[in-house]
Amino acid sequence: MLQTSASRLLQIAAVALSLVACGSWLRATVEHHDDGTFTITCRDSLPRCLERAEETCHGSRYEVLNAVDTHDYYGPGDVTLQTETRTSTALVRCGPHGRPLFTIAAPKPAPPPPPRACVPGSTQPCVGPGACRGGQACVADGSGFGTCVCAPPLAPDAGSVQPP
Repeated sequence: MLQTSASRLLQIAAVALSLVACGSWLRATVEHHDDGTFTITCRDSLPRCLERAEETCHGSRYEVLNAVDTHDYYGPGDVTLQTETRTSTALVRCGPHGRPLFTIAAPKPAPPPPPRACVPGSTQPCVGPGACRGGQACVADGSGFGTCVCAPPLAPDAGSVQPP
């Protein structure tokens, strides 16, 4: 008799929970965002939660940007005695007359860096003003070489012999 009463009590609880679940979409919360999207949070399955999106968008087209359906079971190891908790969340955007309100463009990739003309800090010989022989160094960003720097001409030694 006790077994039958417990079984009957579980059946009544299951029916009560299913009746509550059928009306749980009414307990959904809708949070509107500045960008025209809104978040729906429900204590029900995701398909039932999205019924609220249909209602919020007044039957027009909507786009689900992100959706999560979470359900966990709590209680003793016996499945018949466990309690299920379910939460669904959807980020949605309505579109008037079947068209989205916004088009979100993918971010443009960064342009490739310009090719380097030289390795920063490297040097090379050069011919400067007045056909002097000198050297120049690559600038820090590698875009090219700096100005040609020539050493001042050497003064002739008093003891050296000058060609005629």
